[in-house]
Amino acid sequence: MSNQLHRVCIKALIKDGDKILLAREPTGVWDLLGGGIEGTESPLECLVREIKEESGIDLKSYTTQPSFFFTSLSNRGSPVAVAVYEVELASMNFRPSEECEELRFIAKSHVDTLKISPSAKKLIELIQDA
Repeated sequence: MSNQLHRVCIKALIKDGDKILLAREPTGVWDLLGGGIEGTESPLECLVREIKEESGIDLKSYTTQPSFFFTSLSNRGSPVAVAVYEVELASMNFRPSEECEELRFIAKSHVDTLKISPSAKKLIELIQDA
């Protein structure tokens, strides 16, 4: 058993029918909006901050408890514990950032055509099994 610790990542599940919103990072990898908890912030504070930093968009509403929780690998291959909250955005007035170049609603059936992060792949598997 490995003694390596998992970083806690907070991610947003944003749906439009059967599609989920993914963000294209500068590396070309598509991932859920969100990121790691900083300092003493709460998971919900992290969720709000990360979405605003990455996309410039405010949240309209979000669940107060995660809908999914699982372990995965980060895009760099390190272990992460991922808590996923269901989110509704206040608008789609996207502003590109250093972390996010594009937002797109992707049908779950089309994710195999894109370079998807390990955590986004895992969530899509969990959604399909639900």
